[in-house]
Amino acid sequence: MPGFFGYKSNNKINFSLEIKDNLINEEIRIDNIYIHRHTIKKFLNDKIFKETPGYFLLLDGILLNITDLKQRYNTNDLTYILQKLYEEHGEKFCALLKGSFSGLLYDKIKGSMILFTDQIGTKQLFYYKDNDYFIFSSEIVDILQFCKEVGISITLNKIAAYLMLTNSYYFEDITLINEIKKLPAGTFINFSKVNLNVRKYYLLKNKPGNFTDEDEIIEKIDELFKQALRRSLKKNREYQYKNMASLSGGLDSRMTTWVLNEIKEDADEVINYTYSQSNYLDESIAKSIANYLGNTFIFKSLDNGLSMMKLDEATKVSEGMISYPALGQLVGFTELFNFNEIGIVHTGMMGDAVIGDHYIGHSKNNEINIFDKATSLKLKDKLNGLDISGKYENQEMFNFYSRGFSGMNLATPLIFQQYTETYSPYYDIDFMEYCLSIPLKFRINYYIYYKWILKKYPDASRYKWEKTNSKITALQIKIKGKKIPLKQLIPKILTNIGILNSSLKTKRHMNPYDYWYNNNSKVKNFMDLYFDANINVINNIELKNDCKLLYAQDKTSEKCLVLSLLAAIKLFLTYGLSTN
Repeated sequence: MPGFFGYKSNNKINFSLEIKDNLINEEIRIDNIYIHRHTIKKFLNDKIFKETPGYFLLLDGILLNITDLKQRYNTNDLTYILQKLYEEHGEKFCALLKGSFSGLLYDKIKGSMILFTDQIGTKQLFYYKDNDYFIFSSEIVDILQFCKEVGISITLNKIAAYLMLTNSYYFEDITLINEIKKLPAGTFINFSKVNLNVRKYYLLKNKPGNFTDEDEIIEKIDELFKQALRRSLKKNREYQYKNMASLSGGLDSRMTTWVLNEIKEDADEVINYTYSQSNYLDESIAKSIANYLGNTFIFKSLDNGLSMMKLDEATKVSEGMISYPALGQLVGFTELFNFNEIGIVHTGMMGDAVIGDHYIGHSKNNEINIFDKATSLKLKDKLNGLDISGKYENQEMFNFYSRGFSGMNLATPLIFQQYTETYSPYYDIDFMEYCLSIPLKFRINYYIYYKWILKKYPDASRYKWEKTNSKITALQIKIKGKKIPLKQLIPKILTNIGILNSSLKTKRHMNPYDYWYNNNSKVKNFMDLYFDANINVINNIELKNDCKLLYAQDKTSEKCLVLSLLAAIKLFLTYGLSTN
């Protein structure tokens, strides 16, 4: 995983991280601190690895407000800019940066180190601390390699294991290893001598503003969405990279691509990609839109579900931080593609949550349900001791920080970061903050989302939405507070009473896991054999039996939760993980 690794040690040790293939590798030792950078060979003017008389600075990723910062300080020297931000704003200086980034600043005079990730955590950072060592890294396995070298014991985090077996990802600072923590979104570590403080520098809120004019809201949404895309377009243009953009049957990627084409210059090339079951809506809708816009279109078939066999490959990238199937699909795609000329990959990540109501609890929004978006509820009682009360203002904010920043950020972004950078206009802090300040009555049932599309980009509404298999102009009916197209009513009723099969068991689904498992013996045999071969990596009897119980369920998605856990434990056993 591209990024950086380092440690501060009270003991005399000469550990060096191995060279990472196909990346820029640099290292430095300052006092009793060792730092190793291994970054992709792109966007290098946005990155720093430099020692000055008073500081050492490291920045990895992309800065989308770098032009504003250069104008503010009247210089092109990014190192100088970061120093000035720190000197003017102190330890929360990273709040002034916008983009997808992580980094550190070592203040030689104070002897303190600040490590940080961006506001929504698109760049992962992990850390370990005891009386002798402070270790930090973009990858868990690099910390484990160090721990193995110096004899530090590591143990399985059972709470994390059960989070994987229910929600398919972890919350907050939790990882699968008790001794290693993750730096949450919008936080920084200030480490000085022996004291370690983890503090928030950015907190997203959804307090509604006093907005009543629908047209003004639409105009502001459009203004900020274009601003977000111009930032990433400009970044690719600066480095002379091509634009790649995801495109499916959904609204989020559609609007990213559509507006991208509206604001791009003639010389800007847009390449759309999608992957799905052949002839499913994600292919047919995306192909039609790309053709209408005049974009290059790349499609990878997921027929037969062979991506379900990319378990170890996906786990190597995710390090078990999220269930593997979605990552396996993208691993299979990226293995076939040459990214040398591709810059920021534009996506529609989290669009329905930011501008729609995907993350809003429709009742009792102030009561936090940690299983609101869970994949399985079979083992939820095993997490009765997990207390998050008082940490989130409401259900929507919990969902943003859990499923959004700790879950979805580890899918598309994590895979593409092996080759380039990725960003979604819905991630843009200015856009996100404004949308979450729009009163709920405008956001519920995608009301303002539809209105924005229909007013500003009416041609985009001529294509069906995969989620409903209907245009957004289709006649809708409200059931239990949710609106659905009238044409879906009878199929939903027939499915609920068992006359029609769930779409998961057919090809008519975005991710027909059940269909692939039940109809391709190669996939079924791989999954079943992997389970049988690796279930004994768990020594804890309770956890092992629960894994057996969950894998025996009919839903393939639940089997995948178990396999994701086993694959991660198998990876970490190499470094001495205890699973008792």
